[in-house]
Amino acid sequence: MASRPKAAGRGWREDEERRTEWKAKLHQAMIHQAQEDVKKKWLAEREVERERNIAKKLLPAQVTWCEDTLSSWDSTSHKVVMRVPTEQEIRGGIITYDYIAQKDGKAREEGLIFSAIRSGSLDLIKFVLEEVEVPLLLRESENFNTPLHFAAVSKRADITQITKQLLIHGFLPNTANRYSWTPADFARHAENREVINIFEDKTI
Repeated sequence: MASRPKAAGRGWREDEERRTEWKAKLHQAMIHQAQEDVKKKWLAEREVERERNIAKKLLPAQVTWCEDTLSSWDSTSHKVVMRVPTEQEIRGGIITYDYIAQKDGKAREEGLIFSAIRSGSLDLIKFVLEEVEVPLLLRESENFNTPLHFAAVSKRADITQITKQLLIHGFLPNTANRYSWTPADFARHAENREVINIFEDKTI
């Protein structure tokens, strides 16, 4: 059997080496492209989530959420918290709203005040405020709205008297939720003129 000439043998080995090199480069290129595709998908999903979070924080979405939550409030299942993080805690990354919601959020007797606002019953509001010690730091546990935030979007017939009772108890129309919106902001956006007038009435 005739032996392969040395020059031809070298050329064959070089061809094989080039093929192996090309295959390795192609494989690396495919891996890089796959990584880029994953990265692009992740960035796109992150942007969608960012926009969703921004939209969630906007006043119209906050008011709608508050209206929907009020209409379905159940004090036996909806969670409330009894404290809010201070500005120092938030800036220092010590305590966050989510941390408090997780650690402190639970259904409590104090949450009856939200049920009373939902009912639109002035007598029930008075009863809860008199018989249950409702702290002024009371918030629902998701957006940290106060009872006055909920009253600000309610269109119940007795909402003016209910709002007055909450103000007398000590709740304030300029208390911000976790996204810096106040009951006064909610009332204006909901065009709840009766509540706005009460907030602006300095005689209360």
